[in-house]
Amino acid sequence: MEPSSEAISIGSHLSGIVDSVLVKAGDPAPKGTPLFTLDVRALKAQRSVAAAQVSQATAQVSVARESLTQARRRLDSANALNDPRAIANEERADRASEVSKLEASLASAQASVELAKAELGAVETDLERATVTSPIDGRVLQVRLRAGEFIDGGADSRLILGRTDPPVSYTHLTLPTILRV
Repeated sequence: MEPSSEAISIGSHLSGIVDSVLVKAGDPAPKGTPLFTLDVRALKAQRSVAAAQVSQATAQVSVARESLTQARRRLDSANALNDPRAIANEERADRASEVSKLEASLASAQASVELAKAELGAVETDLERATVTSPIDGRVLQVRLRAGEFIDGGADSRLILGRTDPPVSYTHLTLPTILRV
């Protein structure tokens, strides 16, 4: 089958074992149509780990926030004492220092949550990319890909797409019609 457009060699962003080929030569492939999928078991395991890291980091934020709240209460109660003999200046300074340390600890825990969420997002993106879809409205011209085969991401293209609709013909137009356009 000859395409009316350039032939497009379809590959994958990821390397891996082909799980299933969802099309055959001659099939229509509207834009977004899944063409083949890669084995995603390792990515699903990574997603579980990343989700657990988000949960763990979120729990650490809660603990850090509670510790900071308690430290601020201790500092506020020390600052509320009017009698200088009630609490040593060193004790006040220690409490203020503890608040500062816990504020830094909370900021670090919040950054850990953001990092864990970003890692989870990266795995989710790879899971989406494991299903290769048609980039155009076209037709599958050639499939040299089978389930169980290894595909090298970015360098291995064994599925060819193209447009097969007839090219626009201008033979019915006369010269005056073409000049008016």
